[in-house]
Amino acid sequence: MNIEQILKKITELKRANTNYVSNGCFNVAQWKRLNEKGLISATVYDKSVWVTIRDKDIYRLLFFADSTESLTQVNARQYRDYDMPVILEFLCEQDTNEKVQNILIEMGFCRLRDLEYLFCTSVHIEEKYQLQAGYSISIAVAKDCMTLYNMLYDIFDIRISRLPSEEQIISDIDSQRVFILKHEQEIVGIAYFQRQGAKAEYLYQFALQSKERGKGLSYALLAYAMNCLGIEKKYSAWVEKDNVKAMHLYEKFGFENVGLKEFIYQNARTLPVVLLLDTSGSMYENGKIATMNSAVNEMIEGFKSLDSTNAQISVSIITFGGVAQKFQDLKPANEVEAINMTANGNTPLGSALNIAKSMIEDKEVITSRAYRPVVVLVSDGMPNDNWEQPLEQFKSDGRTSKCYRMAMGIGVSEGSAEYQMLQKFIDKEERVFCASDARGIEKFFKYVTMSVATRTKSQNPNIIAKPADIIVDDEDDDAPLF
Repeated sequence: MNIEQILKKITELKRANTNYVSNGCFNVAQWKRLNEKGLISATVYDKSVWVTIRDKDIYRLLFFADSTESLTQVNARQYRDYDMPVILEFLCEQDTNEKVQNILIEMGFCRLRDLEYLFCTSVHIEEKYQLQAGYSISIAVAKDCMTLYNMLYDIFDIRISRLPSEEQIISDIDSQRVFILKHEQEIVGIAYFQRQGAKAEYLYQFALQSKERGKGLSYALLAYAMNCLGIEKKYSAWVEKDNVKAMHLYEKFGFENVGLKEFIYQNARTLPVVLLLDTSGSMYENGKIATMNSAVNEMIEGFKSLDSTNAQISVSIITFGGVAQKFQDLKPANEVEAINMTANGNTPLGSALNIAKSMIEDKEVITSRAYRPVVVLVSDGMPNDNWEQPLEQFKSDGRTSKCYRMAMGIGVSEGSAEYQMLQKFIDKEERVFCASDARGIEKFFKYVTMSVATRTKSQNPNIIAKPADIIVDDEDDDAPLF
């Protein structure tokens, strides 16, 4: 479809149902400009249209649907594996957002931030406000453009703030709506407004460098700017809900929360968990395979219960018993159904490692945006195929060399040949866990669950918690894991 057909489709959706819902707009000129640069694409369904726009290091997602129910037409999986974050903003009154929020979460989006809309109809400015020695406030000029551009991108999170282009900054400087705070000759603060009609101004960006905060400079900068623009005007601004200091500052000028909210979502980055599980005939003995089935299912249920805006856990299971095979393709944990593995045959670990390596190296399966994968090896005996070379390649070559590796030996004693084989597999931070009974198997998988859970809650899920810092909740056994 060309742009005219897409806009026609959106118009039809809007007219077809009074429950029409959307989170954006654009016109022919905007589309053509973005299309010339290869920055925009659209997917059209019978009752909805989805538009993806590349914006620096993220994608922004717009939807146009005849009702909230029609949002479910989109194939959500296509957005999970993008090479950069996919950000979706939704603006609404507080009591109308629940349906859309639930649909977005079901699609795999995570709520990133809540913004509050502030409005000021009567500006209050104290008559006197003083600057400390060495500071000055003025209207920005064209030569300040690149400094301001770099400053905004250093301070703000592009996922939350729609930051301006260089051309836009120049345009707004020309309209004398960009005000700067200087210390000596260095720009350390900005109050950036945009005109919204003859008598209204929008506070588009407002920021101070961290070293300048807490000195009363924010008030002075904002007061200067609003005096220049006119205190008789109406002003508006968006602020993060949990930014208490900013809220307090704006309240001093007469801003009030008017109940309009903006909810920002992003697609969580995949955190792959790959299980290499021994299903050879010996695993049938003493109910080991049944216990492992139960423990793995419990682990997956634990993954499903985690709530994280950073990471979405995906699970793949590769079994090796008789033959090595991909028992479970990599997919989000909440889409994995209960597993039931059976035990038979010999122990072809080398083939299983080759399958795992092929999957992890495939950037269509695990994108470059994914977090560092966890690979877990469980076995009760020695492999009986050529496993040494595949293991060495797995550890030293390509993307698999960056995986975090964990291992458990079932019925394996420390120092044995089986133990030494598993020790060659694990990451240098880990130790081989030896399980002698069902409880040991269950405890190990609880440890895997907690290790992965800790990563999803971290600001940087690529950082692995040390084994000693992982607390396994087992009310029946308080013995240390290793």
